[in-house]
Amino acid sequence: MMNYLRVYALFLMVAFCPSCGQNQTTLPNDTIKSEINDIGPNLMVRHIKKGRNGTILMAGPNNSSFGDAFRYDGKSFTNLTSKLCQHRFQDVLEDRRGNSWFASADSGVYYDNGKSIQHFTTTQGLANNRVTSVYEDKAGIIWFGTGNGLSRYDGKSFRNFKNPNPSRDYNGRNWNNDIILIQNHKDAFRM
Repeated sequence: MMNYLRVYALFLMVAFCPSCGQNQTTLPNDTIKSEINDIGPNLMVRHIKKGRNGTILMAGPNNSSFGDAFRYDGKSFTNLTSKLCQHRFQDVLEDRRGNSWFASADSGVYYDNGKSIQHFTTTQGLANNRVTSVYEDKAGIIWFGTGNGLSRYDGKSFRNFKNPNPSRDYNGRNWNNDIILIQNHKDAFRM
């Protein structure tokens, strides 16, 4: 038994140490950095998109926010939603005109044209206030993935695409009613 352990240990050394002592490529110190500061979304990134002028846009929480939208310019992060109320932002879009769209999980969509901020909810025609994604098509129409179907905004009004039948989960339960149940009875699913 002891001989087998020695042979096994020798096998492991031969198998995993062939690169020991060989010349290894050394990466420059500035190519890999681990940021631990309170910067962009460092807990869970929900979406990443290309912004204007080579920037990167992303949505997600960091050490000090529940879920904001950020811009990264190659050097630093800028919180784009710090002036808005505390919401969990799911996605961000910079449209072809340079306007920003912020999709929230609980409060619809915020639109920032650099001069003023508009807030779109179901009151303005959005299909649902739970918005998980935002996209601009080649015609400049803005599309929103919501908790109750798809909405599109042409700059003047919303058009919604929803299933007229209640959404069902794999067990045949009404999805929207289950969401309301969870929201009203948060402890109903405790294990």
